[in-house]
Amino acid sequence: MFCKNCGSEIQEGGSFCPRCGAAQNDSVQSPQNAQAQLPPPNNHMVKNIIGLFLCWPFAVAGLIFAAKVDNLWRSGYFDEARKYASKANLWGNVSIWVGIISIVLVVLFYVFIFGTFAILGSGALYDI
Repeated sequence: MFCKNCGSEIQEGGSFCPRCGAAQNDSVQSPQNAQAQLPPPNNHMVKNIIGLFLCWPFAVAGLIFAAKVDNLWRSGYFDEARKYASKANLWGNVSIWVGIISIVLVVLFYVFIFGTFAILGSGALYDI
């Protein structure tokens, strides 16, 4: 038996061509066509855009990965699209958490510094 798509030889009764993956029966879809009909994975673009305002160096890395997800999916590189979506998610999370932690540390620093000056400036230490 030969493949209807590429002409390579396949086993008798085989549903898919091992070389090109084309379905040999009209009622069966090839695994690639079945994946192409699924929606692409979440590219986490919004998360990385939010991350730009909190910690831009990490968010830029996430945006680079996020921008490639849809094109890879449309080109048929499904595993690579999932991998890039996962990396975009990782860098989006890193940018948000590093940004939040940085903001908290800066606020605590200013509270400590200005709180210390407020105590020293008020003369409260001399009343003890």
